[in-house]
Amino acid sequence: MLRRLIFWLRGLLPTAYQVVKVTDTEPVPALDREMQETLSTLAAHPGFVYLLKRLRYQRGLLLARLQGSKHNSLHEVQLLQSGVYWSNWLEAQFNELMNRALLHAQERKATSEEQEILGQVQSTIELVGG
Repeated sequence: MLRRLIFWLRGLLPTAYQVVKVTDTEPVPALDREMQETLSTLAAHPGFVYLLKRLRYQRGLLLARLQGSKHNSLHEVQLLQSGVYWSNWLEAQFNELMNRALLHAQERKATSEEQEILGQVQSTIELVGG
C-alpha cells in the first residue's frame, strides 16, 4: 500500500534533470594482463588492507550516526546516506576488480632458478615431532 502511494506521488512530481560536465576526459585504460596481475597482488598489500579497513570503519561510523542519533535536518540525513552509499560502492568496485584479476591470473611453471631456490629452502626444513 505504501509503495503504491510513493509510486503515485512520484508521478505527480516533476523530474529534474541536470547536465553534468565531466572534467576528466582521459579514458580509463583497458584492463590488460599486467594490470590484472598487479590488481591480484593488491588484496595482500598491507597498505591497501589498511585503507579498506579504514573505509569500513568510516562506513560504520556513518551508519551509527545515521541510525543512533537525532538529526537536525533532512540534508544531514541525506549526507550520511550518501556517505554510506558511496563507501559501499567504492568497496564493491575494489572487490570486483580484485576478484576479476584473480580469476584471470594464470598459473605458470616455475623456472629452473626458482625450482633450485625452492629445493634449497625445502632442504633446510626439519620435521619436528613427526
